[in-house]
Amino acid sequence: MILIFILLLLNSRDLMGEPVNGKIYNAAAVITVAGIVLVTLILLVLTIIGKA
Repeated sequence: MILIFILLLLNSRDLMGEPVNGKIYNAAAVITVAGIVLVTLILLVLTIIGKA
């Protein structure tokens, strides 16, 4: 959750001014955050059902 808000803040031109993230960096960051969220959810489900 915090990673998503950090990405939103880093993309805010009002807050960051000129040094906002570029499109390639944003794509890499979104893919990375999505991967982390997916792995976390998988671990949570496996823990709940008792397989981890």
